Amino acid sequence: MKTRVVNLHVENYDIYIGRSRDGKDITNTRPTDKGWLGNPFTVKEYGRKGAIRKYKEVFYDKIEKDETFRYAVEQLKGKILGCFCKPKACHGDVIVEYLEE
Repeated sequence: MKTRVVNLHVENYDIYIGRSRDGKDITNTRPTDKGWLGNPFTVKEYGRKGAIRKYKEVFYDKIEKDETFRYAVEQLKGKILGCFCKPKACHGDVIVEYLEE
């Protein structure tokens, strides 16, 4: 099964990939804790393309430098990732791109 991102209000998903309500995101959360894949760069502040571009930089830096993070991400292959953005472009597309390359 191919990894994909869905709108969590429309489809069922295996893992939530957004920020947590208490501000946890990819920059400040241990892998698998709530919010660990969240994008700290908001569309409001950076625009959709800018927020995704900045997330991609952080994501690939962590993939390269953090073995625990990389392993946790690799466990998501074939899963359905849930976020609020879809069907618009989403930081989850970065995760899917990595897992499906």
